[in-house]
Amino acid sequence: MVNGRTNHGIQYLTPKLNHWPGGYCAPGSGAGLAFRHHARRQSPPFSPIRVGVLGLGVGAMAAYAAPGDVFRFYEINRLAVDYAAGTNAFFTYMRDCRGRTQVVLGDGRLSLERELVESGSEQYDILLLDAFSSDAVPVHLLTMEAMDIYLRHLRDDDSILAVNITNRYIDLRPIVAALAAHAGMKALWVFYEGDPPLHISSNWVLLTRSRAFLSQPDVQKAGTMLNLATAVPWTDSLSNIFRQLRR
Repeated sequence: MVNGRTNHGIQYLTPKLNHWPGGYCAPGSGAGLAFRHHARRQSPPFSPIRVGVLGLGVGAMAAYAAPGDVFRFYEINRLAVDYAAGTNAFFTYMRDCRGRTQVVLGDGRLSLERELVESGSEQYDILLLDAFSSDAVPVHLLTMEAMDIYLRHLRDDDSILAVNITNRYIDLRPIVAALAAHAGMKALWVFYEGDPPLHISSNWVLLTRSRAFLSQPDVQKAGTMLNLATAVPWTDSLSNIFRQLRR
């Protein structure tokens, strides 16, 4: 799925790789790390998890679902829903998902805010922000006010907020680090070069308070802790993209 010059997701046609979550959410990516090493996935029998995803793409995140899991996708583009989850969808991740999937049409932040009022917290174990449109930055998803909404939707201290900051022109690590500092969380930066046969690199930052997650050797090896001391947050009334331009 391509929008402009940006790849928003892939699915292999060969049966051997058809269920492989490729692209930005490959197993070695920050998103894959969150799914594979979440505390509720470490001690059999595994506990079901609730997952929220802002940005449906091709639905590849659904490949991580196990029986009993609930994956809830927030998507603003109706065409993306048709392509990934419609009756005649081009991609089959959602159709083949082993857990239960839900799709909410609309802006992710506004939808989460509305849910708090109407039904309360969704109690997510993992909440992923993957709602970029090409290299445009969704500023309203990266402010302290937005972070306060996300925090109310997380289940507990083992929950993980995963932010896809893959961008050719803008370095969003300091902004996400500022959100972590605001929330009293750690921020782990994970850069991944991609999986064969099609290498698609990705940048993720994982925010969490979970000692069980952060203490795992594979997690420590894959990521780098960000310095939160000098982080300057964005707010709904003040943000500066120019400061984050790559030099």
